[in-house]
Amino acid sequence: MYRIGPERLCITRKPCNMTSLPVCATIEFVSQNSIAWGPSVLKPLSHCVITYADDANGASMVQTRGCAYCSSEDGNAVWAKLRTVPLPPDVASELSTYEDLVLSLCHKNVIATGQTTEPSIARWNPWLHGTHGSSILTDVAQQCNLSLEIVSCAISGLDAALWRFVAACRAMTLEKVLEIELLKSLPEDQPISDESSDLGILHSGIFAYCTAEIPFYHQKEVMDQVNYMYNDASLEHQKEWIYTTIQKKLESLLAKNFRAIKVYIESPFGNFKDHNESDRITILQQGIDLLRFVRRIVGFNCHLMFDSMAFQTLWNTVNDTGLDWARTLRRTLREEQYEWLEEPISPSDGPSPCRYFNATLSETLLRGQPVDYEKAEKCELIPQESDSTSDTEKSLTQTDETIKMRTESHEIDSPRTPRSRGRSYTIMRSKSIDIVQNANISSQKISTSNKFKGLYLSGCESLLGLDAFDRWYDAVDIFQPDVTVVGGISIILQLQQRILSTVTKKNHNSNHVKYLIPHGFSDTLGFNTDVALVSAFHHIFTQWCNRWDRKEEIPIVQRLVELPEHVLDGLSDFELDTSGHIVKC
Repeated sequence: MYRIGPERLCITRKPCNMTSLPVCATIEFVSQNSIAWGPSVLKPLSHCVITYADDANGASMVQTRGCAYCSSEDGNAVWAKLRTVPLPPDVASELSTYEDLVLSLCHKNVIATGQTTEPSIARWNPWLHGTHGSSILTDVAQQCNLSLEIVSCAISGLDAALWRFVAACRAMTLEKVLEIELLKSLPEDQPISDESSDLGILHSGIFAYCTAEIPFYHQKEVMDQVNYMYNDASLEHQKEWIYTTIQKKLESLLAKNFRAIKVYIESPFGNFKDHNESDRITILQQGIDLLRFVRRIVGFNCHLMFDSMAFQTLWNTVNDTGLDWARTLRRTLREEQYEWLEEPISPSDGPSPCRYFNATLSETLLRGQPVDYEKAEKCELIPQESDSTSDTEKSLTQTDETIKMRTESHEIDSPRTPRSRGRSYTIMRSKSIDIVQNANISSQKISTSNKFKGLYLSGCESLLGLDAFDRWYDAVDIFQPDVTVVGGISIILQLQQRILSTVTKKNHNSNHVKYLIPHGFSDTLGFNTDVALVSAFHHIFTQWCNRWDRKEEIPIVQRLVELPEHVLDGLSDFELDTSGHIVKC
């Protein structure tokens, strides 16, 4: 019998001829505190709670949770629809519905013994059921009057709760369960050793990075703050407030032991269609000033990343102007040793523009690795690269070189800028220069154990399900799926297994190997899941490389987990040491 409440869906089963089914199990989504995505944006968050008991009295009860970026009402609505949907014929012929499959897998894991994850709980996930599964989730979204993203969020929460259920039943940590699952992607005739790493791989710990917004000129918040402080929103006062705010924010993160920081700048910084030529050059120049300033505040012992936020509306991508902007930005980030450039091209335009951008001016070219120009030239959305540099890129390059010379001598003020937004600006010298000169700046390069590997291209955080990533493997270097949105742990594991499947003695370091960084911004439960995923993959990858005596360094991008500030304040199981590593309390 089924009982549906406002935030609860209970499933109670009496014993029947299918002895694999439990007597009593409940699946419900429970509301959590909303997550602030900005001054005025709150995103609903819920936990999918699975409670399993051998009988109605609660004997041998197991309860686990999974984080979902949806409201409890939406999560329960999705499960109420999905549980009665017939299974695709090739999934489980002996079972009828998704509810039967979930309950059967739960019970089989309860009675299973030994260090194994069979049967894999991932079998339940509709995103892994091919076109049938995608169609089912699309139908559920239509029936619930929800977006497919919200449905995928609910699937993600249930999937994470099921994997934690497996760990609880096997009396293992989630990390250990994931390691066992990842081992399935490696050749059975070439087992890896459980011995500690002593063959040259620098097996450092997992790093935490925090995301910080960089305020920018003419943003409403900046204008309001400057008007309040000075009764005057001149460009000089804006600059002083922006640079002071940036320094305080970065120093605060360094004081909390963050040694990896991702920064982003929202509109008007960016490559927008409504920017004319002079606007675009001026705005890019101002942004590059800020990005160089960030490096001078944190020094070279802190890893930096930049998110272009190209998903914003009116983003200019599929033309030469868009590529020139992205190329100039990337050149600056490489000089300042940023680890990656995230989404400089709008993901809504598909992988072709990104593939072209990455192939024609990618770090693989700088590293001396071959570039498949034939594949890049097949891009129909962007004209082929010409032998001569466009006037736009020349102008941006000249601007970038001017900024570089000034910032190297700690001159932050810029030359007179072109007319922008109908006004003529002169960026005057301000107290911001003293901020740079007085900051505690480290002149040392990044330590040899974490040295700069080159600027990578990252993205794909908005993709849903496993198949959506197929077109992006040769377009970006780093996948950044959100575990609470993409479809859950099962999807991340499949992506990690695909990466590991390319790691052989012959080509484990080829440019076909992608990195994967779970891109989470939820709560403590979501963070713990990300840590388990990254730790498990890093351990298996390291042991596999040791299997072939590869004496090289594991890139920092393979050991990063996002740790939002609001999560750090509530952590009980982990903390950051002075080097920025995540350690257990």
